[in-house]
Amino acid sequence: IYSYNGQIIVNGEYDIQNVQVYDIAGKLLKTVAVCGNNAVVNIADYASGIYVVRVDTENGSVVRKVVNQ
Repeated sequence: IYSYNGQIIVNGEYDIQNVQVYDIAGKLLKTVAVCGNNAVVNIADYASGIYVVRVDTENGSVVRKVVNQ
């Protein structure tokens, strides 16, 4: 999971079910349903800063912080 050019890029070994983006205060900003093991989520419209990304897969969940510049 990483941020590049206003997008969150998710590449995984397992099928991704959804990607959720939260602000640093924990407010849910966006949920994207995904089918497959790759996802791109556009966050270019959000202010620069740190965001929390939760990726739910068939094998569990992963949470990471990303920086939107």
